[in-house]
Amino acid sequence: MKQKITRQERGLELFRSGATVKKTEDGYLVTGSNGNEYEVRCDYDQWTCSCPDATYRGHGGSATDLCKHAYLVKYWLETSVPTSAPIDKHDIHLKPQMVVC
Repeated sequence: MKQKITRQERGLELFRSGATVKKTEDGYLVTGSNGNEYEVRCDYDQWTCSCPDATYRGHGGSATDLCKHAYLVKYWLETSVPTSAPIDKHDIHLKPQMVVC
C-alpha cells in the first residue's frame, strides 16, 4: 500500500526542487508543482493561500494545518532569514525553528 505524503512533505519537496518564491508587498507569490502561481500570506500567524486546497478544502490558516505552498514559504523563510542579524531589545523571543511572519 502506498504511503500518503503529507502537505508538509509536499512543501519540502517543492522547496528542494527549487520552486519559486517571490516576496510581494502583501505576502509571497509561489509557483506550484503544476506551474500555477498562488499568493501566500501570513497575518499574525494565520496563513492563507489562493490555491484550491486552501480555498476549497479549508487547509491553510493555523500553523499546524497548512497547504503545501504555505509550507514552501515557511521553509524559504527559514533559509532566508540571516542567523547573524543583530538583536535589539524590541525583538520578540522565538522558539527554535519557529518562523514568525
